[in-house]
Amino acid sequence: MRTRFIIVLVVPFQLEGEKEPMATQPPPGTYQATSRNIQFQPAEQGRYILTAECQKIDGSWVQSTLKYDIANCNGVLTWAPNGC
Repeated sequence: MRTRFIIVLVVPFQLEGEKEPMATQPPPGTYQATSRNIQFQPAEQGRYILTAECQKIDGSWVQSTLKYDIANCNGVLTWAPNGC
């Protein structure tokens, strides 16, 4: 008697007109060692907003926000939070 297995592969995809996911993995960086409550969320036109509570030298914590976008500006990868 043979045993048969059925393998189901689930591939997430986005339907046209669907909203982007609410959050995604934050970009790597040394900031993660001294930051907490890190969030990386979609903003307008494919850009993202990185927010976190960042520790200051005196040990206190402050909320910080950074617009995040790396764009291809005429063939050059560029930090471009406000576009090329």
